[in-house]
Amino acid sequence: MGGALAATTPGLTVGSHGSAGSVAFASWQQGPRPAAQLTTSDSLSRQRGGRAGRGFSADEPKASSNVCALAAAAAAAITVASRGPSRSSRRRAHVIQQCSSVQEDQAASLIVAAALTGEKKSRVLLSPQRRLQNLFELEINKSSFSENAWYESPDNPGITGQKRVKEFWDSRPTRIIERICDGKDSCGCTWKQMDGRRGVSFFRFNEAGQMTLAREILEPAGFSKFKTNNMQSLSPAFAVMNVAKKVFGFVPDWFEIDINKENQRPLYGLQFPKTRSAPDVVRYLWEEAYCAEEGAVDKIMEQYSEDAVFEDLTYVEEVFAKGWDEVSKYQKETKENAPENLRFVLDEVTKGQKSCACLWHVEFNGNKSPRGVSFYELNDEGKVCYVRASYDLSF
Repeated sequence: MGGALAATTPGLTVGSHGSAGSVAFASWQQGPRPAAQLTTSDSLSRQRGGRAGRGFSADEPKASSNVCALAAAAAAAITVASRGPSRSSRRRAHVIQQCSSVQEDQAASLIVAAALTGEKKSRVLLSPQRRLQNLFELEINKSSFSENAWYESPDNPGITGQKRVKEFWDSRPTRIIERICDGKDSCGCTWKQMDGRRGVSFFRFNEAGQMTLAREILEPAGFSKFKTNNMQSLSPAFAVMNVAKKVFGFVPDWFEIDINKENQRPLYGLQFPKTRSAPDVVRYLWEEAYCAEEGAVDKIMEQYSEDAVFEDLTYVEEVFAKGWDEVSKYQKETKENAPENLRFVLDEVTKGQKSCACLWHVEFNGNKSPRGVSFYELNDEGKVCYVRASYDLSF
């Protein structure tokens, strides 16, 4: 701040390690000096006195006047700076009032510099990653949550309000973050509980850095997990639901059916992602590649790396897809066994570069499933190298 004032105020020099007040105070303490020892901060006083090239001496009234002005400026500057941070509007109004009564330009500049040097800086908000880590690792107070905060999970469909969410958070099992995405205003992560069970979360924050939304999904208990492709395992259930649709479709309370709804098609007809950022790659996979009428699996697998890992937490760990071939098999079985009227809908994606988390849901016969959460990570080439997905099987 002092440097900026020095650049615009003739004769004002403020060092990087001292305030303007200290410069004035030092000048007042040193008293009269020979012309050879005068600094550039004295130039204005010399010019205003009409004695260019001459220094101050004890018997010169003008010199005494300037020394007194510097002394007054030093006292005023130190007083202003010592007040500490306060509301800028009040501080500046007070400084302007002080400066209006000071005839010496240099003294007025010193007071302004000292006032602005002590002014409180604006608070720098933590990144979403740091906020999320604090939620998981520290004991937090309720101000970490917004007034209308919302928390949801399969076991807790909806907890709302700052107080209730804070109370639930305090009783929530301890979870250790494994991976965290680089989102800019929302953030997701994968984690593991103390009992070894894993999960994935999606968080949204407001401009004040408070959590506004959290959805967390813990992997199902081992006995309820799939050992083969989940779409293939659920085929009998889908068949029963389709029969029920035909039999009871005329009863409004049984199904919400949109008979005019077409099969899912590509949103924009893109042949590749807009960029190699994580959100663009994920949107392409969900909204373009998977919906392609021809070569859907080929389009999907073009976006995966050779060493990709796909952790679908509804499967037993032994059948997690590891490597390009296994991920390709997983995608092919899912595509081939999914009913035609089953739609995968992407709801929200975090704005990261190398990784992101997303919220999504499934629609079948006009019914929506609870939202699932997936975490995606890209390698240096912009290819998907890791995915963890978890969702509510109760649907």
